[in-house]
Amino acid sequence: MVLVLYTIPKCPYCNEAKTWLTEHNINFMEVDVFKDKNLEEKLYNKTKSDKLYFPIVNVGGKYFNGWFNVEQLEKLKRLLKIY
Repeated sequence: MVLVLYTIPKCPYCNEAKTWLTEHNINFMEVDVFKDKNLEEKLYNKTKSDKLYFPIVNVGGKYFNGWFNVEQLEKLKRLLKIY
């Protein structure tokens, strides 16, 4: 399963997410949203949100908008089979 981390420059939450994923030995692909202006509109549709919160995580087609409250983190851990 591929984890895609959508980030924006100078985002402290994006850096926190990258650190957490690295510490848990989770491979991920980082995509800088600012490098593709069309990507932002696609993310609005994928997250079904009227506002984007970064980072955005895509795991197997499941999108998480923003880094993370406790409930979201538990969902992510289940998807990644981290217990």
